[in-house]
Amino acid sequence: MPDDCQLEATQLHRECEPTSLGIETTAEIEPLEGVLGQSDAMEALEFGVAVSAQGYNMFVLGEPGSGRVTFVRQILQARAAREDTPPDW
Repeated sequence: MPDDCQLEATQLHRECEPTSLGIETTAEIEPLEGVLGQSDAMEALEFGVAVSAQGYNMFVLGEPGSGRVTFVRQILQARAAREDTPPDW
C-alpha cells in the first residue's frame, strides 16, 4: 500500500465538543421529520402510490431496522389523508 494512503491513528477519530452543539441536552433537539438522505426513494414511492391503475405493486428493499416499513406507512397515511374516502359497496 502506498504511503499516501496510510492513516495515522489520530486521523481515525474526530472529537466533538458538546459545548459546540449549542444545546444542554438532546431533549432540546426537534425530532427529525421525513427520511434523511432518501430523496430518490421518496420520489419513487410517491410516484408508485400515485398510480391508480389496478395490477401495479411496489417492492421496498432495505436492511432490517432501516425504517423502510415506517417510511412506507407514513407515505401511505399522508396520501390517504389527502384523498376522499372511497364509496362503500
